[in-house]
Amino acid sequence: MKGTHPAVWMVMLTLILTQFLLDERFVSVFASMYKTPHENRGLQEVTKTPQERRGLQEATTKQDFQHDAEVGDETPDNASFQDECAFVRNLTSFYARHNKKPPTTTVVVTANLIPTMPSTAIFEDTLDSLSMLIGLEPNTPIIVTVDGLENAKDTPEHRKDTPENRQRLQEWVSRVRSMFKCHPSVQVLTNFIHQQQTNLLRMTMEQVTTEFVYVIEHDFPFTKEIDHQLMVRAIRNVPELEIVRFNKRWNGNIKDFMGGCPHSNFTFSGMNFFHVKWSNNNHFTTKAYYDWMLPQLGTALRPPEHKMMALQKYNCSHYGQHMYGPWRAGWYLHHINGKRESYNRTHTWNNHKRCPNSTADVPSSVLPWVRCPMEYMTI
Repeated sequence: MKGTHPAVWMVMLTLILTQFLLDERFVSVFASMYKTPHENRGLQEVTKTPQERRGLQEATTKQDFQHDAEVGDETPDNASFQDECAFVRNLTSFYARHNKKPPTTTVVVTANLIPTMPSTAIFEDTLDSLSMLIGLEPNTPIIVTVDGLENAKDTPEHRKDTPENRQRLQEWVSRVRSMFKCHPSVQVLTNFIHQQQTNLLRMTMEQVTTEFVYVIEHDFPFTKEIDHQLMVRAIRNVPELEIVRFNKRWNGNIKDFMGGCPHSNFTFSGMNFFHVKWSNNNHFTTKAYYDWMLPQLGTALRPPEHKMMALQKYNCSHYGQHMYGPWRAGWYLHHINGKRESYNRTHTWNNHKRCPNSTADVPSSVLPWVRCPMEYMTI
């Protein structure tokens, strides 16, 4: 090619360079110079064989997760949180699809500092025992309301307002809130100062928007099945039935009739209800009843039963309660003595909750907050 004109060389060089620039592999490599490693991976996969792409995918799995974490798509903490909440989310979605009605009942759990805190074992057993309330809606709101510490002269040491007790109570509240982080229908209310149960419930009832309400003490789990839907029908249909209490003793104990309450009873749909004195122990009533009762109690630092027991001497039919269940039946509640320094849950665990017989029973019988064996935690 000796003596070839320079113009010919320029034409040949231009043709070679043009062919090279149009080569797909060169375009991919050149474009990748202006992409992030995460974006570049898609271009690399286009230019490789299927075998090469599979190898690339396996090699970049770890890099993929690291990149997502860096850009905030899904951090490791969020990933574990989603896994932890998966069952509650799925179960809540299931009930939302099959039950379009809003809840009719709110569960209020009252709590105060006890020696076993910050352990939540007693509270957990009480909460699990709500599965004994047959027919309670799975979307039932739960309000945990916690009283503050006090400094009265006769205050027990474990309830005095000291730095150590404040730390224990705060730790317990933190654990309970963490326990319910997957449950949007559960809220935890706290009092900065000691209010006693009357004022604690006054604050709490402002948050209740349902027709009915359970008021439950945090160390009083249910131990026998109770027909929730029957009680709803009974209160709606029997005017004199305003508030139903559950017994920690056998029904008919003489202590339940002290204070002027007569031995009167009636039956509704096969279930017996009889007049008894007023008690703070677990009870079921309407929000309207509390709206009527709380103004009667005033603002004194005392439990509701102190004032109601005094009033019932004049009219037990109006100021008393009705006990749930047949005569001589009972022990619907178990009082876990919160004043003790320790709690052995093995003696009462099996009596405090109702789990399904099999996985197939889960959608109809499991409440989202009840801690049943993990083999049931799928739907």
